[in-house]
Amino acid sequence: MTTKEKLKPLTESQKVFCNEYILDYNGTRSYQIAYPDATYNTAKTQSSYFLTKPNILQYIGDLQADLSKTTGITKARILKELEKMAFNSNEDQKLRANDKNKAIEILNKMLGFNEPEKISNEGSVIIIQECQKNV
Repeated sequence: MTTKEKLKPLTESQKVFCNEYILDYNGTRSYQIAYPDATYNTAKTQSSYFLTKPNILQYIGDLQADLSKTTGITKARILKELEKMAFNSNEDQKLRANDKNKAIEILNKMLGFNEPEKISNEGSVIIIQECQKNV
């Protein structure tokens, strides 16, 4: 998509989906909240489809950025906290480390800091097609 292309506005239900999605990244659950009459299988399929739409992805990204800005939680701040936990020898701190680790995992997920990289397999398709041509 070029920068000149305008994204289609989201419906209210799509906005509800996005707002729910950033809470736990469960697309099926988010779709069921946004569209209460949907079956589980429809929610599962449609949520996957929604997450390929540029306007939905843009809105989710905007929500994450706003959340990070509002809370003041940044990757750097989380890294500093992890550093403190990793190198602190205080026994009390070790007892609370599991709780803090879980909180940091949740924050990272909510803010989209640990999203997996997208891997394209287009190159392998071309190779297969070229091999078939040579056979």
